Amino acid sequence: MEFWIVFLTRRPVGLFLGSGMILALGGPGGAVVAYLLMGTVVGAVISCLGEMTALMPVNAPVMEFPRRFLDRGVGFAVGWTYWSVAYSGYCW
Repeated sequence: MEFWIVFLTRRPVGLFLGSGMILALGGPGGAVVAYLLMGTVVGAVISCLGEMTALMPVNAPVMEFPRRFLDRGVGFAVGWTYWSVAYSGYCW
């Protein structure tokens, strides 16, 4: 429960401050282009992860796919990073 309270209260502040920094650096046109570009990249990554999970259903695909397709050390590092971010209360 505490995680969601922290998550839902800190996230809008980060989005607000991040948007102000992007607007100051790139102007309104640059901010729109940046958001469209990053939205496309994030959408492609999520789509690829969904396709890989549909093709090979495994437990914990976020950690299993790097281990299987890259290296066991990469899977280990991704697993610890995923766990530490998910359970530390850190919000983007």
